[in-house]
Amino acid sequence: MIKYKKKYSQNFLINENIAKRIVDLMVEAATIIEIGPGKGILSKFLIQKFKNIFLIEIDKECVNYLVKENVPDHVKVINADFLKIDLNQFEKPINLIGSLPYSITSQIFFKILNSYFFINYCVFVVQLEVAKRLLAKPNTKNYGILSVLLQAYYVLKKHFIIHPNNFRPIPAVYSAVITLKRKEKVPEVNFSDFLKVVKCTFNKRRKLVYNNLKEIIPENLILDKYRKLRAENLTLEDYINLTLIYSKNGNKK
Repeated sequence: MIKYKKKYSQNFLINENIAKRIVDLMVEAATIIEIGPGKGILSKFLIQKFKNIFLIEIDKECVNYLVKENVPDHVKVINADFLKIDLNQFEKPINLIGSLPYSITSQIFFKILNSYFFINYCVFVVQLEVAKRLLAKPNTKNYGILSVLLQAYYVLKKHFIIHPNNFRPIPAVYSAVITLKRKEKVPEVNFSDFLKVVKCTFNKRRKLVYNNLKEIIPENLILDKYRKLRAENLTLEDYINLTLIYSKNGNKK
C-alpha cells in the first residue's frame, strides 16, 4: 500500500475502465510523458499502446512501486518534479498525459505554454471547475488568463466527467477529462509580450481595460472601445492586436 501524501495533492484514479478511456484519447508522438503516474493505472494502458514513454513522478514511494511492477525497457521512470524538469532533453514532439495534481494545475499549463512549439497534444484529468475556466468564452465569469492563453495556441475539448468516487482518497470535487491539440496556425506574437498584456488586463479585472493598459501602452494607441470594456469582454483577436501594439510601442520596463 502507498501512503497518500497531501503535500503532493494525491488523488489516485482507481477505475480501470475510465483509465482506458483516457488513454484511448492519446495519440502517438516521438515522446509521451505521463505527469504524476502514481500507482500506474494510466501507465498500464499507455505501455500497451505506445513506445518512448517517460513516467515523471515526484513521490519516491510511487517510483519504487512502479519499478517493482516490472516496467518494460521502453518505459523510463524518472523521480523528479515535472515543473522543474527540462523538457528540451526529450525527443520532439512531445505529447503529455496525466491526472494533474490539483494544487499545481495552473503551473503545469504555464510550463506547457512556454514550450507550445514542441508540445503537440495533451490528455489531462483536471478539476471540473478548472476545465470550465480553460474552455470559457468571452463575456463569461470563467473567462480568464489561462482561457485566453491556452485557446490562442491549442484547441481544447472536454470529453467526459469523472465522479469523485473513482479516486482514492475521494476528492470533494468532480473531475473532467480534457484534450489540448496544438493549432496549425498560432498567433504571430512574442509570447512573453502576449502574457504580459493578458495578465495586465486580468490582474485588475473589474477595472476597465483602458485603465489597466495605459500602464504599459501609450494612451493614444489604445482604441476608444477599450474605454468601456473589461478584461472578460475582450476576444482572443483583441488580445493579439493589443500585444502587437505593445510589442511595437509599449513600455518594456
